[in-house]
Order: sequence, then C-alpha cells, then structure tokens
Amino acid sequence: MKQAIGFSNRSEPAPAPAVPVPSAAAAPVRCLAEVHFPSVDTTFPYSNDLFELKPGDAVFVSGKFAGKLGFVTSVTTRFKIDLAYYKKVVAKPEFRFSGSFNPVLSMILSPGSAALPDAATFKSWVQPPKDGDGEEINQIVVGDGFAFDLDDFEQDDEVDEAKVERALEYCREGRVRYLSLQNGVGTAFVEGSVWYEVNFRYVEGQVWDMYCDCPCPGLCKHDIAVLIVLRALLQQPELFGESDFTAVDQSFFSKIVSMNRQSVVLQ
Repeated sequence: MKQAIGFSNRSEPAPAPAVPVPSAAAAPVRCLAEVHFPSVDTTFPYSNDLFELKPGDAVFVSGKFAGKLGFVTSVTTRFKIDLAYYKKVVAKPEFRFSGSFNPVLSMILSPGSAALPDAATFKSWVQPPKDGDGEEINQIVVGDGFAFDLDDFEQDDEVDEAKVERALEYCREGRVRYLSLQNGVGTAFVEGSVWYEVNFRYVEGQVWDMYCDCPCPGLCKHDIAVLIVLRALLQQPELFGESDFTAVDQSFFSKIVSMNRQSVVLQ
C-alpha cells in the first residue's frame, strides 16, 4: 500500500506508517550427514552447518575425500560429537538445467544461450571451493602473443608435435568435459590429473587471451585440446549461423545424471 507524504495543520501528530522489518533468513540447522562417495565406494559421516541437506543431495567435503563428489545418504540432528574428529561439508553443487540439447561428436550440444549448465555451475560440479578462496588475489597476466587463427593454430610457434599428440589423446578420451562460448567469451574444463579451467576469447575465427590454470606458462596441451574440440564443434551443421553454444562430454553427463538420480532436475 502506498503512503501519502505531506503536511497537516492538525494539532495531534499523525500516526507513523508501519515499516515492515525484514526477517533474517534462518540459518541451516547443524546436522550430521552420512555421505557416500561412488568413486571409492565408501561412506563417512560429516558435520554440516552451512546447508540444508537431505538424502540424495550432492556435496563436497573437507579432509581425505576433498574434491570427490559425494551424495548424502542420511541426515540427523540427534548427535553429540567432538568436531576435532569430524570433517565438514564445504559445498553443495546444484544440478538443474533445462532446454533442448543434441548429441554431437562425443558431446551433447546446446546451441544458443545455455540450456546446459553455465560455466560457473559446471565449475561447482568439479572444482569445490579451496581453503582460503577469496582471501588472496591472483593477478593473471596474459601476453599479447596468444592470438591466432583457429583454422591453423597448429602453425603457432608454441604448438609442437608432442603437445598436439598429447592433446589429441585428451580429445579421444573425452577429457574436454565442458566447453561454452557465450558472447565471444569461452570457458572450458579439462579433466587431467586434476581439473583445469581454460578461458579464452573468440570472434570470427580469431582466438586470443587464452589462459589455462595449469602450471605451464605457455600454450599447453589443455589449451590445444580445447582448440581442437572448439574447431570441430564449430564445423558441425547444428551450429551453422550460431555463435553461442554449450557442450558437455556425453559420458560425463550420463555419469552425473545416473549418480544424481535424486538431485538432477531436467526442466
């Protein structure tokens, strides 16, 4: 309801309008969650005071199994523990996506604006927060020399035969698990010994500002694998005339869906 604001010549004071006071969001109730890790087929209890959890939720935890995706099997608020002996739930990735997508090469592809998860959402699936995230500022500098034509990037001085062969092996194994291009900004995730994020810009056949967060200071095998997949996808008829897309490796997507039967929501 709108309140009129003005002046009055009445002697008695006008009643003050009621001002709604926003209620603070209730904090999650501390609980003890049993978490199963499919990759090692084992279950352990974890303390949680960050999220509302229910059986079937996907989580990341601290400790020995940090970085391994786990699934809550049970939750209880009736417990008494010494926190010194229990690790914690540190992240709760969400698995929600909608729209249409088609199998293309070894990936599933969604042309246009992302029907598949955006880069930030996918990152939450594979790279849980690290201790101290947000406390340090990493200054990333990319040299101007990282600019080349996608069609013949193999001619770049940084690209040698050994790197190309290793990158091709990554492509054959489907290790470029995610690749998205939106408004000229590209993001990819490559599964190596750990997960690596590759960022770049692309417009009309030109790639520049390419950066992989692996230790290699130059163009690396992860970058080259992303370039190979990018070029192959852009040549597919599903993308003719379409500059934006999101693609996820089919086997990885199937594994995520099968492991997350209770938490994946297809809309």
